[in-house]
Amino acid sequence: MGSIYKNTNSRVYQIKGVNFLPLKPEIPSDLKSFLSGVKEVLEQGMYFCYNYDLTNTLERISSNGHNGMSLYNRADKNYMWNKNICRDIIRSKVNTNWIIPVIQGFVGIIEEEMESKKVKLALISRRSVKRAGTRYNVRGIDDEGNVANMVETEQILIFDNICYSFNQVRGTVPVFWKQSGLFAEVSLTRAPLMAFPAFTKHFDNLINSHKRVIIFNLLSTTKQEEVELTRAYETNEAEYEKKVSSNIKYCHFDFHQEYAAAVIL
Repeated sequence: MGSIYKNTNSRVYQIKGVNFLPLKPEIPSDLKSFLSGVKEVLEQGMYFCYNYDLTNTLERISSNGHNGMSLYNRADKNYMWNKNICRDIIRSKVNTNWIIPVIQGFVGIIEEEMESKKVKLALISRRSVKRAGTRYNVRGIDDEGNVANMVETEQILIFDNICYSFNQVRGTVPVFWKQSGLFAEVSLTRAPLMAFPAFTKHFDNLINSHKRVIIFNLLSTTKQEEVELTRAYETNEAEYEKKVSSNIKYCHFDFHQEYAAAVIL
């Protein structure tokens, strides 16, 4: 895929194929089925690097003081997709330098020249292992503050030996709701303020990772079910900003309406 930095061994690799080597001649059918599922998952958008921590942003890497620690010990386990299959290795007290964290998502790296200087642009999207699932089967938030299908995307620009990093997080609306299919109605499963404890945990975690958070709500202002979700979202956001932290700001941007207006123009 390319290297994040020029002078270090920070080349990123994508997993293209996975094989399991059995220690016994016969494998039970249920284990074969399980390994087939693991193989399928590991061959879909999985990336790793031997010397660079793909699970953390540049900001967290520079501020957490991880020098001398193994990649496993410094990794943000929320984005480490091979964490569970390494449990037996950890229990056996194997040196964690043997464990290389794997993320699911996307990594793209390009390098060009501008004003006779090298410019490198990297895009890293890391999907959270918490509350993952298909779009219409997993929605909303859980009691631990994890939202469905959360993805952290980092844009890294390196120019004239200076690194710039911009981080964006996307996820489902952080209240309790469900939608079982493409044409199914959206429904709240708990009253808006009943979500506040989980909502608080969610944004506490975001602020802990990113310091300040600007929220962009892209839901429609005309579809009734999305208006209901927005109302629940705004109720909790106002409560959080008032009682917990002012390090979040909220903005409602009707993406579909603005996009339609742009197309018409």
